[in-house]
Amino acid sequence: LYAMQPTETDINNRDSYDYSKLMRAALEGRLEDAEHFIQLGADLNIKNVHGEIGLILSILYHEKSGITEALIKAGALVNEQDNSGKTALHRAATRDINLVKILLAANADPVLRDVPGLTPRNRAIQRCNENNQLAAILSGRTESSNTIQLKEIITILEKAEQDYKSK
Repeated sequence: LYAMQPTETDINNRDSYDYSKLMRAALEGRLEDAEHFIQLGADLNIKNVHGEIGLILSILYHEKSGITEALIKAGALVNEQDNSGKTALHRAATRDINLVKILLAANADPVLRDVPGLTPRNRAIQRCNENNQLAAILSGRTESSNTIQLKEIITILEKAEQDYKSK
């Protein structure tokens, strides 16, 4: 576990990089520590200087560690936006299909737009186009597994947008 055992009074203190103990655990993919800090009552939605909460950090850096699910289960706000307007779903849409499914199941908003006006699906399309351009530049390489996964994410998000709009 974390070298220092925090008390409830200092659990949300920030380090020199503006991260709380829970945010640092999410950033570094330390599930056991994250669960410990959650049990101690850490603020799940405290933001760093970039407006990121632990949920967003868990997706950006260690999406397969289980921290994302732990934070959602504990009540992290799935539609919280960072300073650029991106939510956890915006971040997951360019990274991992399973996280997209987890976030949608937790009622993440598929039509929420970031500061430039893009939805999570728009972000996935943008990344897919970048991957296709890179494949063309690398002369004749077939679609990467990442591009194929992005196309699946786009399809899932398109359906989620339609479902959301029909409510």
